[in-house]
Amino acid sequence: SFVVSAIFIGIFKLRKYSFDMIFVFQTSPVFVGIPSSLIAFIKKCPQVFYVLDLWPETLTALGIIKSKWQLLIIRNIVKLIYSRCDLILVQSKKFVKEIKKYSKNKVLYFPAWVESEFINSPKGLAKEITCRENIFTIMFAGNIGKAQDFESLLKAAEYLVNNYFIKFRIIIIGEGSEKEWLIKEVKEKKLNNFFKILGRYPLNSMPSFFSHADVLLVSLSNKDVFNMTIPGKIQTYLASGKPIIGMLNGEGANIIRESKAGYTCNSGDYKELAKLIIKMSK
Repeated sequence: SFVVSAIFIGIFKLRKYSFDMIFVFQTSPVFVGIPSSLIAFIKKCPQVFYVLDLWPETLTALGIIKSKWQLLIIRNIVKLIYSRCDLILVQSKKFVKEIKKYSKNKVLYFPAWVESEFINSPKGLAKEITCRENIFTIMFAGNIGKAQDFESLLKAAEYLVNNYFIKFRIIIIGEGSEKEWLIKEVKEKKLNNFFKILGRYPLNSMPSFFSHADVLLVSLSNKDVFNMTIPGKIQTYLASGKPIIGMLNGEGANIIRESKAGYTCNSGDYKELAKLIIKMSK
């Protein structure tokens, strides 16, 4: 509906205006580039496209699209959108090569940043979380989806409970397609005492939640497209000044290691994640 309304209503509302440039912030889906390309053509102005999510690679990695003919259609749409761009910016260096498969236009690495409302927010302590100084607190903030591999996180929690004498809790802040599944799994695996699953909160309230954390967690499944992607939460985590544990491969893991901000293990390696939690707690 956005694509249709942006084309017809958007062109009508912008009919009296002229522009120096159209800048597109492309998270997902890539179809946001259809109306922007058309408007750029009509207004005869350059278009800059900032790619934060690779399409159609993300769709295939999550198993959303398996049909070859559907994939071909989306690839052609992506190619058409990129061809209408004067400059393409990408959030990961690994994206450059992938984008150039579709377009010969200029592609530049442009790192994502932390919003000023996060940096300038008063910290304090979020009232939604009970202060427990004698318990090691691991916190995850962001999308609760298949890509984040919560199955491995549950396995790591079970492994800690069964093999180590450590008082810990995992606090999850966010929403997503797997949230209800996660709540159900936590209950079935009898991990209620170790997990606290909260909803979504404004970005400017995150520092007060992070103040409760001993370590911040980021995780991604082992898929080629995810290994090229830098999760947006990494920049926010770094800005918080808290140590990070990453269960992911590729570019995201490289940033954590290069910045000396924490420890990483391979995607899906729940035993190593458990060991890193023990190591960090000491």
